[in-house]
Amino acid sequence: MRFHPSGHKTIYIALLLFAAASTGFLLLDMPILKSILLILSIVVLIFCLQFFRYPSRELSGAQAGEIYAPADGKVVVIEKVHEKKHFDEERTQVSIFMSPTNVHVNWTPCSGKVVKADLIDGQYLFAINPKSSELNEHSEIIIDHHGDHIYTKQIAGVMARRILCDIEAGQELNYSDEIGFIKFGSRMDLLLPLDYEVLVNIGDITAGNKTLVARKKA
Repeated sequence: MRFHPSGHKTIYIALLLFAAASTGFLLLDMPILKSILLILSIVVLIFCLQFFRYPSRELSGAQAGEIYAPADGKVVVIEKVHEKKHFDEERTQVSIFMSPTNVHVNWTPCSGKVVKADLIDGQYLFAINPKSSELNEHSEIIIDHHGDHIYTKQIAGVMARRILCDIEAGQELNYSDEIGFIKFGSRMDLLLPLDYEVLVNIGDITAGNKTLVARKKA
């Protein structure tokens, strides 16, 4: 199993804690305490290993006008919203909530040229909260996909205190390219032009770089 580079330091710390707890288990003459410490260190290590897992995913056969899930998770919002900051128009918002047990690698939802890639400071509300889209720390990524501006956000949550956005304006993206990583529970929003048909429903489980979320109407 591969682990994401952003998690290497955290995993090393978890391994050190496990090693210390294992040593304490052998040396301490306090059965209950040393058992508790060992169990806690094992839980922390397993959590870190599963959280930073880094699957290799290649998308083949994608076509222009197709939008794929940028993350693993659960669809929690599908609604029309008035996007004021960049476009001043109605768009369809599709929000995917990532729990701490999901893979937290983020992929581009489409191919195209990056028009904007900025990190915006903010709060740390629960990522499932609708207000988190505007109030929480988040990235703003706009991709020119064959003339359509596809807008996506990486949104921090209560546990997610670090957003990694690994792309920049002017960069060309292809399907399957990674755009970043969010540490711990978080959310991703897609704000799509209204002439894109949403192909998922609220409650659906998405697989990043695999699930077809929307397609441009003919």
